[in-house]
Amino acid sequence: MPTDDNEPATVKETPPETKAEKHSPAKIRAIQGVDESQPVSDKPLPKLEIKARKFTDQKCQDLKSHGLDVQDEKYINPDNLKNVSSGERGEIKDNRTTQQKELVEMNPDAMRRVMQKTVDSANDISDLDSKSARKNLYEKVAIGTLTEQLCFESTGSCNLNEAKANFPWADGATSSELQQIKSHINMSESAALSAYSKDLSNALGVGKDTKIDQAVETLWDMRNDENWNTFSAKLPPEVAFAESREDLKKAMMEKIVLRNPTEAVPKIREYVRKDAGQNPDKYGLQNPSDQDIDKLIERIKPATSDLSNHQLRLMARDIFQQKMELAGYPKGVAYAKHSRQ
Repeated sequence: MPTDDNEPATVKETPPETKAEKHSPAKIRAIQGVDESQPVSDKPLPKLEIKARKFTDQKCQDLKSHGLDVQDEKYINPDNLKNVSSGERGEIKDNRTTQQKELVEMNPDAMRRVMQKTVDSANDISDLDSKSARKNLYEKVAIGTLTEQLCFESTGSCNLNEAKANFPWADGATSSELQQIKSHINMSESAALSAYSKDLSNALGVGKDTKIDQAVETLWDMRNDENWNTFSAKLPPEVAFAESREDLKKAMMEKIVLRNPTEAVPKIREYVRKDAGQNPDKYGLQNPSDQDIDKLIERIKPATSDLSNHQLRLMARDIFQQKMELAGYPKGVAYAKHSRQ
């Protein structure tokens, strides 16, 4: 039947996608970039939880619109999707190492606690007009103490200096390890790697600056403290129940690990592997096998989940400025004054 020319044409609207269509295997495969020429199962896919890093904003929106749970957009890694084989559709391969899985993710509340504890720990530093005091504040507290607090928060370790003031040799402890926590992010890479290797040597009781014997005596004497039972529950059992000083020292050296900034760990391991092959006595080794060196390398672990050296430096700068401002310096001037001198 002819239509009136003045009557508007009827436009057929495309119905919105249903939830079932959004979650269909075809849609998921499209987002993942799966080759449709390959045979796949039509079995409904489970909802994905993606935790990795660096996706574009558009990709994040695409993933969300198709029912994928993007927990934190800044930790999304497109490479993870490439690891999903046709036999494991709907699963994301976890590429983290065992050591990374052991660490607790640092949420904003945890970061605030770490920053506040680090600032509060600087109360014994005075005379901030002097260059040496400001350097001490920046290196010892803003860098050193910050890394320690991050490690305590990430690994759940106890602060040995809270159990005993100025506890020598080790900084933290869990029921499975003793920790030396070291950060040299203020140094050049070559100087830092040399310093980390020296830290490991001292941790193993070999370096000339090691304080393992003082730590043994301190821990042995702490058995007479009234809170020993509570404190010893936080230590490795081999350490807590050693029957002699000799057994205690052996257990402490067996359980010691070096906790360092995450970004530095692979480079430290590579450096120590080569150095131990050339200078095994530096690490208490004699004619070491590959297995001996592998065991040595396993002692080098990250202090926190995933913070770059640049992020740590920014946090250190903020801590330094907070403390300087609390001491009466104008806002925005404190760090510049420290940097110039």
